[in-house]
Amino acid sequence: MNILQLDELDDMFLSGMGRGPPPSKFICQLSNEICDEPVKIFNSDKFEEPKYYDKEALLEHCSNNYGKWPNEEEIVDWNKTKVDLSLKQEINDWRFRNQLWESKVDEFE
Repeated sequence: MNILQLDELDDMFLSGMGRGPPPSKFICQLSNEICDEPVKIFNSDKFEEPKYYDKEALLEHCSNNYGKWPNEEEIVDWNKTKVDLSLKQEINDWRFRNQLWESKVDEFE
């Protein structure tokens, strides 16, 4: 029976995971950075993809724009604005895998 070495298991686990640019839904539409606390916003157009904003960037935007949503006249209702916890977990998982991959690559350099 062939026993896999730990490095081989690492390669199997890490292959294709966490490398490359983050998915677009991880990127805040205001700051162009990866969201720490993603807030998902649906537009009135049902065929358009939802937009994601980092909560901190959205707070900053609203404080400078009379409390209005980006590119809209409507005022943000903070009681209905919630952090998307499942997306936040996806982002954290992606960051973790990406850091694992980078540390693995650094071992061989």
